[in-house]
Amino acid sequence: MFLHLFRILSVLLILSWIPLLLLPKSVITRKLLFHKNYWVLLGSLYFLTLFFFGWEINWLSLIIPSIDGVREVFTHENLPLFAWLHMVIGNLFFGRWIATDGFKKGYFLFPFMLITVILGPAGLTLYMLFDKKKLAERERRRARKEAAASY
Repeated sequence: MFLHLFRILSVLLILSWIPLLLLPKSVITRKLLFHKNYWVLLGSLYFLTLFFFGWEINWLSLIIPSIDGVREVFTHENLPLFAWLHMVIGNLFFGRWIATDGFKKGYFLFPFMLITVILGPAGLTLYMLFDKKKLAERERRRARKEAAASY
């Protein structure tokens, strides 16, 4: 059961990335990945997985973590499923956020999305640095135009 759930959820999440990478502006992508119910479904599946397979893990040891408590949690046989789901759902959410923000600004997003699929927060960070640079460039151009217009 555990292995089947892992496979089903992995396929669902990996298939979610395909339209986000290849058809990010399509109606299907927007209706699926940008709809709150989809995220409620993913969160519910994650919660149910924790409920059914994570009850024997001492999660309280992560509230005020010690190296021994973290080690104990990370040695549990079910942790790879939770860690994988946590990572893939988080990365998908980062990708959705990048798409939402980047479309408004007209950016070419594929490189950031590809990095986010694999490295999650690294892709989000690179996108944010790129966005910050682009916004600074726009502000400099606007300031130059205003200065030229005032002469």
